[in-house]
Amino acid sequence: MKTDMHIWKPLFIRTIKDIMQERHMSRKEMAMMIGISESQLSRLLKGRRNPTMKTVLKLAYAFRIKPSRFVIFREMFE
Repeated sequence: MKTDMHIWKPLFIRTIKDIMQERHMSRKEMAMMIGISESQLSRLLKGRRNPTMKTVLKLAYAFRIKPSRFVIFREMFE
């Protein structure tokens, strides 16, 4: 099953930005909390880097939310 990154990447980015805004977090704080570099987070938020499942799980664990909050698959729209 192939996942269409173009559909869910904008949701992933928006969700991270929303969490950062809700919690008044800087990129540096967010990166430290999930254990990635600030430059990696910056590339994710600009859509230049595809998130790995490991990154999605780190985010979900750090913020105590379901990983599915970050992911929408093409099949959900068909």
